[in-house]
Amino acid sequence: MKKSVAYLSLATLLLTACGGAETTVDEIAYTNIDAAELVSMLEDKDFFLVDVCVTDDDSIEGSDALIPYDDIQSHLEELPEDKDASIVVYCKGGVTSELASEELVELGYENVKNLEGGIQAYNEFVSE
Repeated sequence: MKKSVAYLSLATLLLTACGGAETTVDEIAYTNIDAAELVSMLEDKDFFLVDVCVTDDDSIEGSDALIPYDDIQSHLEELPEDKDASIVVYCKGGVTSELASEELVELGYENVKNLEGGIQAYNEFVSE
């Protein structure tokens, strides 16, 4: 029985860790994307790209706003008014952008995407 529970837990973890998977935590849903998907999306950009790093050391070209993940409430006027607007959020390594994605969903945004691995993954992908 313990093996079955362990295998089920592992399978759930693997399924939710895959890129493009929707992440739901306590009814907070956003979609994770990988660097390859973001590069493809940037070719015909029709979304709002937000750097949520606390510092502005490095941003992806085409970013629409720099809003620190821990200060989103103070920058609501910089976000799209349309709650259905597609928003892609990224940070340096992908951790704080998850927090920002959750907050954007809590604020009512319905089409939020989080760049897994952040700008580090993006830079690694585009330098290949």
